[in-house]
Amino acid sequence: MFARHLSLSARKKTKESIKEKIIEKSKKQQSAILDYRTELLENTLRNENFDRPQYQHALRMLNTLNPDHKNVIEFGAGRGEFARLLREKGYNVFFTDINPENVKWAKDNGFNALHLDANEKLNQFTDQQFDGAIMLEVIEHIPKKTESIFFREVRRVLKKKGNLFLSTPNDHLMVKLFDPAWYFGYRHYNHKELRKIAEKERLQTKTYQISGAWWSILGLINMYVAKWVFGRRKFLENFFEEKELKESQSSGFMNLFMAFEKK
Repeated sequence: MFARHLSLSARKKTKESIKEKIIEKSKKQQSAILDYRTELLENTLRNENFDRPQYQHALRMLNTLNPDHKNVIEFGAGRGEFARLLREKGYNVFFTDINPENVKWAKDNGFNALHLDANEKLNQFTDQQFDGAIMLEVIEHIPKKTESIFFREVRRVLKKKGNLFLSTPNDHLMVKLFDPAWYFGYRHYNHKELRKIAEKERLQTKTYQISGAWWSILGLINMYVAKWVFGRRKFLENFFEEKELKESQSSGFMNLFMAFEKK
């Protein structure tokens, strides 16, 4: 009887183990499919656009606060649009991204490039290595409550008086209501929140701007619907990008841009 009980228990454990392996395999397959679909959409369903509002704001901030310091690092450099803009302006750009394909592209196109997860420490870089650091639409993707750790590491690799430039969705009711990703944990920040985090890590806020309004919101909705429902580029893409760029040149409530300086 005891042996029979052991046999049944062993079979139950075996079944559970097999079930767990099947579930784990299924999760990995689903994750791989999602990663592939996301990668496909990012690389094929978006036109290159060097006039994106975040690029223009970051360039203006760089030219104002950091005109003679040309050695910069970009986190989450993506398809290299802003890195190419910076190189044309005479900047020496160290390209980093979490996507190995983007890093390979950057190396093939003459950039110093590194596959880097911004969630990890920047051990690959020495103290005071860069004049500036750039992260456009990146901080909202690092794990919640780790912003201080990232700011601390960025400060370490910046030279004295070096600057950190960033952009992120602004924490505004209208922006959150119309951003589908916000309902799934996508974070928005306000300038006071980021100022507090940065100054704790001895990064002084130099300036901030908030731009973008209803055309930007309509463009965001357009992007989500076109990308995830229809698997295509934005509807009337050029029209929307022109409207968003024009709108970005005045104050708004959609996108937050900030510049910090190492104390």
